[in-house]
Amino acid sequence: MRGMMMDRPLLISQLVAYAARYHGEAEIVSRAIEGGIHRYCYPDLEARAKRLAKAMQRLDVGLGDRVATLAWNSFRHLELYFAVSGMGAVCHTVNPRLFHDQLRYIVNHAGDKLLFVDLTFVPAPPATPRARCSRTARPCCTPSRAAALTASPSRCTIRSARWCRCSTPTPGRCRMPRR
Repeated sequence: MRGMMMDRPLLISQLVAYAARYHGEAEIVSRAIEGGIHRYCYPDLEARAKRLAKAMQRLDVGLGDRVATLAWNSFRHLELYFAVSGMGAVCHTVNPRLFHDQLRYIVNHAGDKLLFVDLTFVPAPPATPRARCSRTARPCCTPSRAAALTASPSRCTIRSARWCRCSTPTPGRCRMPRR
């Protein structure tokens, strides 16, 4: 008896697709890093996230690969979240308030394939983990063009990862499943 059971996995990409379809007129408002207010709707978010996912696929990012974001909470970060998680990669948000050595350790330990960086972190080279990473991630600035939520990750794959530093000097990893 199947009853009311869903016959498909719960995917992050379904959230933005649902919002685009049923709440297409609702505005997403955020403050742009360059200044000013940025406004757009869910269908625009979905389209931009798909273009970004396609661009990352062309850069050889696939299912289970880690993509780091060193970015503020803005519309670009939202697009990255849906693009990365929707294509089955792991969205690894890096806390820009950590010390430089901790940032380097986290990016190296995660083995990130791409590192998206907000423009506010570009002028200060020491703040960017790329400075002395042993396993260097390819850096990308977030105002890039780029993204399809075409991959169908399984129910038990990881959608995002965080490194937390509580009482130890070295941050430890936390993983959040897709389900």
